[in-house]
Amino acid sequence: MKAWGHNADRELGLGNATSPILTATDMPTNFTKVQGCHNELSAIGLLSDGTVWSWGQANRGTLGDGNSTSSWISAFHDPTQVPSLSGIVDIEAGSGGSMFAIDSSGNLHAWGFNFDGELGLGDNTTPHFSHSITATNVAKVFSGPDATYLLKTDGTLQSTGGGVWGQQGTGAVGGRNTWGTIVPASGKTVAGVATANQVVWVLMTDGSVYGVGRSDEGQLGFVSGAANTPRAVLGTAMDQMASTSFAACFSRWSDNTAWSIGANEG
Repeated sequence: MKAWGHNADRELGLGNATSPILTATDMPTNFTKVQGCHNELSAIGLLSDGTVWSWGQANRGTLGDGNSTSSWISAFHDPTQVPSLSGIVDIEAGSGGSMFAIDSSGNLHAWGFNFDGELGLGDNTTPHFSHSITATNVAKVFSGPDATYLLKTDGTLQSTGGGVWGQQGTGAVGGRNTWGTIVPASGKTVAGVATANQVVWVLMTDGSVYGVGRSDEGQLGFVSGAANTPRAVLGTAMDQMASTSFAACFSRWSDNTAWSIGANEG
């Protein structure tokens, strides 16, 4: 795996603080997956042996090593193994420094930033310097700027964290720090999730896309207001979906045409 760009805080995991890195450079460890925090200078990586490593800034507990001493968390770190995590099959990094790892038994481990309760641990203590199991029977986790969404092995979708725009999708407005089930679209099965700033889009197995949360930039197909339960946004022939960190969603139709919805500044 290769990395390049800003590296003054060691966020590229190259073992140095040379910045910027102008050419793609091999990382010293052969990670199978790397996830960076959009708004924080830190990242986590997954190795084929099921161990998780973290590097960069540590002030939001992103290292997950339990060390909260001021000299440690104010420093910038090269890749450091997250202790007592094994058998990990997937990882996710939230933009604010919330970190997640799913093990082979479907347990979701969480640590790091938790201001809005996005770790789902039942509190808003932030940061959590050590990892804890926050959910079980998890197939996939998706982390947005202030909220987290997980797909359970039984196909249900759950959320936790910020909810001022109704982005929890539970039919209520307001945040929560425990997992709540998103009200499903009738007869639909979830295939994937894309998150942005206080909005989430859900791709269904039939190719339709539903959205919930903020829509002041047209994110849900209307301008002004919000939705606190999923509403149909795009067609019935989507097969892939991605989002920006702000307020736009991009989808590919089965005929290989691309469609977008949401903010269009710049």
